[in-house]
Amino acid sequence: MLKKYTFFLILFALAFSIQAQQYAYLSINDPHGWGNYNPVINRAQVVVTPEGVFSKVDLILEVATTATNLNNDKQLEIVLNFSLPEGSVVTDLWLWVGDEISKGLLLDTWTASTIYENIVNRRRDPAILYKRSANNYELRVYPLFPKSFRKFKIQYLTPNNWYSEKALLPLPYHILNAANKPVGTLEIAALNFNEWRNPVLAGKDGEFVDASGTEYPPDYEYVTFANVSGLPSNLAVEYPNPMINGVYLKKYDDGETGYYQMALFPGNTIIDKKKNKVLFLIDYDVRKTTLTKDDIVSNLKTLIKTNLKEDDQFNIFYSMLGTQRLSENWINADTNSINAVLEYFKGGHLSSYSNLATLLNDGYEYLRNNGDSAVVYLMASSDQFGSFEQANQLINDLQTYYSPLPPTYIFDFNNNNFYYYYFGNRSYLGNEYFYTNLSRLTGGDYKRLNNSPLATMNELFGQISGLITSFDLYTTLEAGFCFSRLNLKSIEASINIGEPIVQIGKYIGSFPFTIKASGIYDSKPFTSTLNIYENEIANADSTTAQMWTGWYISSLEKGYLTNKEIIELVDLSARYRILSTYTSFLCLEPGDTICIECVQEQQGGRNDGGGIISVDEENEVPTEFDVKAYPNPFNSQVNISVTLPAEATKENIKIKIYNLLGQEVKTFEYTPNSSNIINLFWDGKNDEGEQLSSGVYIFTVSGGAFKKSIKLVYMK
Repeated sequence: MLKKYTFFLILFALAFSIQAQQYAYLSINDPHGWGNYNPVINRAQVVVTPEGVFSKVDLILEVATTATNLNNDKQLEIVLNFSLPEGSVVTDLWLWVGDEISKGLLLDTWTASTIYENIVNRRRDPAILYKRSANNYELRVYPLFPKSFRKFKIQYLTPNNWYSEKALLPLPYHILNAANKPVGTLEIAALNFNEWRNPVLAGKDGEFVDASGTEYPPDYEYVTFANVSGLPSNLAVEYPNPMINGVYLKKYDDGETGYYQMALFPGNTIIDKKKNKVLFLIDYDVRKTTLTKDDIVSNLKTLIKTNLKEDDQFNIFYSMLGTQRLSENWINADTNSINAVLEYFKGGHLSSYSNLATLLNDGYEYLRNNGDSAVVYLMASSDQFGSFEQANQLINDLQTYYSPLPPTYIFDFNNNNFYYYYFGNRSYLGNEYFYTNLSRLTGGDYKRLNNSPLATMNELFGQISGLITSFDLYTTLEAGFCFSRLNLKSIEASINIGEPIVQIGKYIGSFPFTIKASGIYDSKPFTSTLNIYENEIANADSTTAQMWTGWYISSLEKGYLTNKEIIELVDLSARYRILSTYTSFLCLEPGDTICIECVQEQQGGRNDGGGIISVDEENEVPTEFDVKAYPNPFNSQVNISVTLPAEATKENIKIKIYNLLGQEVKTFEYTPNSSNIINLFWDGKNDEGEQLSSGVYIFTVSGGAFKKSIKLVYMK
């Protein structure tokens, strides 16, 4: 018995789109009352700097409200909730206060939250950035006045998307779309230097021009847009792939540890992959998808330009009343041919209704006459073959006329107004039963839209060249070894030959760098060894260490952590300025300083006036109250000099050291005397004489109303 369920998609489509793509939600609230006030992004700047397998992205936003009839002195709060691509790490937060910039302090979340809320209650100028879960973040900025704006910068590192001929650096389209209103001015700047030259904007028409004489750094190019909205999910900066012989490799040595970053394509490095000949079929039903025709065509163009090599061939058929062909003959995938043919192919060429059976029939017939080991790549949003009777009949008819059917790979982007069919003790969504069986019978594959459209399309396309099974990859040095390897995507026993392998690791020893691989491809076993000599490896900077640490922190966050592991995570987060789920970036008003001990007392239930001592407040800290530490950072011992103010009550002097979790690790005994100078040393041990781990610690001295704290950086 067949059951069919119809779902009206308002709620489900919203949930699906949040899961499928990156999300961002921008709001403006009254933290002291009720109300939600219309946000707008007056100006956005996105500065992209490739750093190797990652890129650094500086996102600068000027946010205001369009709400009217508000008192000019009303103080509002900006809240931005957003996600970042998997593997991304946030490395900085800046807040503009007038013409001055307040650079974020990285503190444990408990301390940062207490300080932020205290300042909001006192109506001062803070901003705080949390990492709420694996790829999800929350930014709060206070205050925003009705006829003004707030300016802030979020800096993060995000993995590059590697393709056969191109490298794509994804842009935060979702955050730029977060206000649901046009961005007044959008500027995108990209590096044009060394191996990263000739940037091109992908996903939107626009050309980069030299940024000389602008506010952007030398060796950058930029492009400007006015009143832009609905930015596409494939918005990115595109570079020619900088790999050499299929490998990208850089190294960095900080004097103690060597780091490397590597990206490679198995099909270009380890083994020669087969040539591709692909027939793309597009069946677009406007009622059944939230993606526009332009979305589909734009993503397909990017897919073709970034994945096909010069010796590959392709063609495109699409549904109309009759099937339309981009060309009668196969199109060579060299740059000139691709640009000449695709320039005139627009979203408007697609129909708004489905003609799937006719499209498949015409596509298979074309391959029977012109195929020669070609494959079909179907992109469809239709769902009229969801029942097993219809699906089985169509498959039988196709097999009757065109057996054996060519390998068929199917990208299903039906995410709106879909039907569920129930039979065989399970449910099927839309054409799922038909697509699953057609792809399985032909040796292809089927994927629904479960990420950004381009990511899903690329993942599916990566399977066309085939799999390497029983795969093993090992990196080492000729005179040394590699260790602590972290892979952007786990390396399984079977891998797609067309998908990149991205790895960051550590090394000890001297070059050359050796890549060893083995497996089975096209039913034949193979082994491969590649040596890369030091003069062929580019030098990186400390960002490589930051990349590795960011991935390591992310791996720690995925499991259950002991207190000791949390302390290690917080230490690494503070030392490398990497936001974690246990730390937060906090920006203060220029001139404000943190009193950690005050915050700890608040968290223990006491409130002595707040976690900030400001030079502008009545309880001003005397200038002669001073704490100095040297060397700082320190290795074996740090010398600390404390100058007490004359008014200090020496009988109540307390001198302590805390870790970033607020836990007391060291207490110093102080005997009152006539001198106002206290000289101490600390060897990195706790009160039990145990050596502490490397990291950031807070030295505090207090006496009556006087408190002072400084950071100590312990590096063993």
